[in-house]
Amino acid sequence: NDQYLHESDIYDYVQRNEFKSSPDYKFLEYYGRNIKNPQNNIQNSQNNIQNSQNNSQEKEIVIDMRNGKKITFKNKMGLNLPGYCLQVTEFNCNYILYSKYLEDNLSDTNKLIDIMKNVLDIKKKLFVDHKFVHWDFHNDNLFIDTTHKNPEHHIPVFFDFDLSTIQIGENLFGTDCGKNDIYETNKKEIIK
Repeated sequence: NDQYLHESDIYDYVQRNEFKSSPDYKFLEYYGRNIKNPQNNIQNSQNNIQNSQNNSQEKEIVIDMRNGKKITFKNKMGLNLPGYCLQVTEFNCNYILYSKYLEDNLSDTNKLIDIMKNVLDIKKKLFVDHKFVHWDFHNDNLFIDTTHKNPEHHIPVFFDFDLSTIQIGENLFGTDCGKNDIYETNKKEIIK
C-alpha cells in the first residue's frame, strides 16, 4: 500500500506546470486517489482486528477528483478490501504501449532508431533536470501518444511510478520505496 501511495504522490507532483510545459514528453494525467491503510485499522486486541476485517467490505469507495468532481467505485462483488490505494488516471485511445509501437515500426529501421533515441534522450533530460529515475522502465511501462498524424510528433507518455525517484526541492523523494534490495547499493548512492 505504501508503494502505491508513493506512486500517487509522484503522479501528483508531475502534474505541475514545470512538467507539462514540454512538447517532447508527457506524464499520464492523474486525477485523484482514495487510500485505506490497513495499518491504521489494526488494534492490539484480537476482537478489534476481527471487527476491522469484517468492516472492510465497503459497498462504495469515493475518490475526490482534482477538479472537484467525485468518482464512486461500487464493490458489488463484496470484495474484502483491508487496504487499498485506488488511483484515477486518464485513458486516451491514442496512447499505445511502447512495445506495440516498436513492433508496428519494425519495418522502418531509421524510424525505430529515432523513436528509441528520443525516449532515451528524454529520460536523460528528466534525470538531469529533476533527478527522475523510473527504476522499472520497460516497454510496457511507457505509452507513445500517437494523436498527431505526423509520426515525428509522437511523444512518450510516462506512467507507473511505484518504484520511481524524483527530486522535490532539495529532497530526493522515493529513495526508500520499492525493492531497494534489487540494487547493489541504495538508490540515493546510485543517483549521486
